[in-house]
Amino acid sequence: MVLGDTDPELYEGELSVAPIIDEWFLNGDVAINGQVIAQEQLIELDSGTANIIGPIDIVQQIFDATGVTGIMTNGSGCAPTLVGVYPCSQPPTLGFGFPSMEDAAAAGGNNGVSRRSTIFDVPASAFPATNSGNGTCTSVLAGVNINLPQAQNRSLWV
Repeated sequence: MVLGDTDPELYEGELSVAPIIDEWFLNGDVAINGQVIAQEQLIELDSGTANIIGPIDIVQQIFDATGVTGIMTNGSGCAPTLVGVYPCSQPPTLGFGFPSMEDAAAAGGNNGVSRRSTIFDVPASAFPATNSGNGTCTSVLAGVNINLPQAQNRSLWV
């Protein structure tokens, strides 16, 4: 993410430019193995959050499609949370597309927004939140249903 001017000597190729909705919020698409499974998802960019948090139903869909075992937790005073466990040697390929395909099509390159969406995959090395030491990892992806006024009755990804 870049705020302000860019230095073309620090990168190769084209930048993917997406419109910001409200402060750190933008629309994006969610992909598994390069295939979009959920479009126009409201995503809050937060560099201070260690996990990737998404709506429980879509996270469960991702877990089901990638062989991650979902476990629903309901800690005292906490929102219901879906966590995932998987063989450390087989992390799934999860990605996010920016701008969303809909935003890219609507903008058509106007207002500086990219004409096409680019999927950015979470690196396999970043997918485990914890490693149990016995070949099993806990996923950095978790499901929590978060509703904020900015979400306009849509589920939120962080």
